[in-house]
Amino acid sequence: ILQEYFVEIFCWRVFPLDILHDISNILKKNGIDGIIDPCCGNGFHSYLFSYYLNFRVFSVDIQEEKEGWVQIEEEDGRLFLKKLPIREHLKNALFLSWIDYDLLSQDLLNLYHGNLVVSVGNYDKHKSVRYLKDLRSKFTLLKTYNLIMPWKLEEKIEIYIRNK
Repeated sequence: ILQEYFVEIFCWRVFPLDILHDISNILKKNGIDGIIDPCCGNGFHSYLFSYYLNFRVFSVDIQEEKEGWVQIEEEDGRLFLKKLPIREHLKNALFLSWIDYDLLSQDLLNLYHGNLVVSVGNYDKHKSVRYLKDLRSKFTLLKTYNLIMPWKLEEKIEIYIRNK
């Protein structure tokens, strides 16, 4: 049953605790104390950041999630970012995990006014050309983690900082 419903329960990958702590150290070193997860699905990653790292989380998804890991605001993530005060953008990292649509990930990135992005997924292989172009032109890569998912596929976690 776990294999059949893995993604629905845990998103794509459960981050190892040592990587979570490393990400936390990078974020905190850069003045970040929270996470904006505008397409959080069931909120599993938000839960990890909140429960294990004590980060404030903004968990948003356009679809209702009846069995989420955290409280989830049902809204289009783009509208949420537009309404969120700039000071909140600056205190929080943008967490984008396996966004299905190139235009959506690009829109979310361009609406974010903060300085750190945690990008999770294989966007190179999923043809997210516009998103990657904007991400790599406006931000500099700080750290990459390559994880192997249970079904032997690779997953990238990349942390970017906004160019000055």
